[in-house]
Amino acid sequence: MKKILDLFELRDEAISKQNKDLFLSTQFEFKEIKNSSSKDYLALSELNSEVLHVVVEDGSYIVMVAETRYKNKKESHAYLLYYIREEEGSYFIYDMK
Repeated sequence: MKKILDLFELRDEAISKQNKDLFLSTQFEFKEIKNSSSKDYLALSELNSEVLHVVVEDGSYIVMVAETRYKNKKESHAYLLYYIREEEGSYFIYDMK
């Protein structure tokens, strides 16, 4: 569970630093995820992710996350499902809804 929490902390840090490479390092094979471009996330000034629930299914993790997003001094919220896999001891996001 700690590695999953660390993964989302790293995403939040990447947004704060406006670092695309760091952001993509949280995603499987450092690639963009369908319907979730790094460009859209990097347009935010801040991202705060809170892991709400984790389910293990067929070797993957389904993680419910509450995101608080800040852009142009405005706050918005989203509740998303992230699909995560473990590869050689590291965790990566490979899909989301």
